[in-house]
Amino acid sequence: MFHSHTSFYSSVARPGSDIKLFASAEDHFRFLEYVELNEARESAKDANRKALFAIWIAILSTVVSIFLSILSIESDLNIPDKLYSTINKTNKSVVGELTEIKNDNHELKKKLISNSVCLINTDPTYK
Repeated sequence: MFHSHTSFYSSVARPGSDIKLFASAEDHFRFLEYVELNEARESAKDANRKALFAIWIAILSTVVSIFLSILSIESDLNIPDKLYSTINKTNKSVVGELTEIKNDNHELKKKLISNSVCLINTDPTYK
């Protein structure tokens, strides 16, 4: 199997020779390189197809995302009546509490002024 080329030619030239194929070690390595090259070409073609498919999926998903964003921007906001009434009640109660706190604060300031209590931040002698 690992003979020189001269033995190949002399073996094939003999009549009645049963040798069907003979290749040197160098020929075996060339054949292996040829097979690897063909496999690499097929692998590159397959990788190229898959990459193009992935790019098209990315482009399609971007277009769909843009379309859905525009659609959601232009559509009306639908809030169920029960949720809207709950939010409205909560809002009214919070506004009422804040108004009470503001009024209490106002009354306390009036009491402080009427009792002639001097606040530190308004005391002219405080520095």
